[in-house]
Amino acid sequence: MNDLKFAFRTLGRSPLLTLIVILSLGLGIGANTAIFSLLHQVILRTVPVQKPGQLVNLTYPGDFKSGRNSTSGAGDNDHVFSYKFLRYLEKHPEGVAGVAGYREFGANLAYKNQTIDGSALTVSGQFFPLLGVQPILGRLIGPEDDVDHAGNAVVVLSHAYWENKLGARSDVLNQAIRINGKIFTIVGVTPRGFTGMVFGERPSVFVPLSFKPLLTPSWDGTDKWADYWLYVFARLGAGETIPTAQAKLNGPYHAIVEEQLAAAPDSFQPDEIPRFRTSTLKLQEGSHGSSDQREQSRTPILILMASTALVLLIAVANVANLLLARAAQRRRELAIRTALGAGRGQIMRQVLAESMILAFGGGRPAGLILAGTPFALAGGVIAVALTGVLLSLGALVGFVTLFGVAARNAILLISHVDHLVEEERAPWGLDTVLRATRERVTPI
Repeated sequence: MNDLKFAFRTLGRSPLLTLIVILSLGLGIGANTAIFSLLHQVILRTVPVQKPGQLVNLTYPGDFKSGRNSTSGAGDNDHVFSYKFLRYLEKHPEGVAGVAGYREFGANLAYKNQTIDGSALTVSGQFFPLLGVQPILGRLIGPEDDVDHAGNAVVVLSHAYWENKLGARSDVLNQAIRINGKIFTIVGVTPRGFTGMVFGERPSVFVPLSFKPLLTPSWDGTDKWADYWLYVFARLGAGETIPTAQAKLNGPYHAIVEEQLAAAPDSFQPDEIPRFRTSTLKLQEGSHGSSDQREQSRTPILILMASTALVLLIAVANVANLLLARAAQRRRELAIRTALGAGRGQIMRQVLAESMILAFGGGRPAGLILAGTPFALAGGVIAVALTGVLLSLGALVGFVTLFGVAARNAILLISHVDHLVEEERAPWGLDTVLRATRERVTPI
């Protein structure tokens, strides 16, 4: 505690230098914290479900998807499937624990006297069971709710909609809500932070997939093979890897190809049919969900992260130069303290205390303020992951602290060696450096 008090007093005697050091570190740490938060949110963050490493996204070539194609931010034409395709795979989940589909669309939501424009995520019956998501209230949609012409008209509220629009009331269960004019019964609420499988999508409610034609009367989407709009994922079966599961699931895939060719042969050009028969279904790693934005943003964000890391290194180099100049000015002070009996341990603790104050001074307040600025200006479009901020901030502060301590100790050592060279005409060399680290002046 005394070391910290003295360190504060010492730094207070050089307010301009202290301010410049804190701002320099704040700029470097703040920029890195901001960009790392973006990196974590867009690229590193996995979907908040059980064992996300077992999830895989399904794709097959978009060249053979003639007809109606509707895509979203979840993926391009290779990623969309027809309703009939999904239902067949659900019945033949070879190599996987199960298959599920989903798709978001705009929806008008009316609960009692409150009406808003939001979005609904239509999900198949295996969507929540495969993800292992647990409700915080009520239950979630299951296979018994997603049955063609015989399902249950139920809806699950997102945590954000339930909390922000309905006041987090627990009595919403079994209440009626209108979605695009159709009445559904509220049966549950998803956990905080769960928004589905697509980065950037924030559905207000979740409804069974079989009710999609009811909610979009101008577009059925379930009656044709050549109507591609669903995104599909699966969870690997026990002991399966992506290559083995892919090989097994291609059995049902080729059966679907033959069934589709028999049902709608006019949908394909003559030269497409042989290539369609030899095409394969592919499984892609899905722990991060599915998003076009993630793949498009990966390279720019990594370049930006490298650039901000360079800014931090420049800031640390500037700080080291400033401390070098300050160490030269403090030579007399340190010599007097050593003559009065201060040992190497005390000097080291004092240097460490000053370095820690400067590092945390730049890393905590200035770094957090600067890190928050880009996202505040963005209007909250991208939510900053708190864990990412704390992780990057802790790592950077630790790095700067260690770098600062090492640099300052080296500066003090060089200063002391230089003193021996000047006072005793000792030659520069290893012997003089070792002597400088061992020397202790006898108290007077």
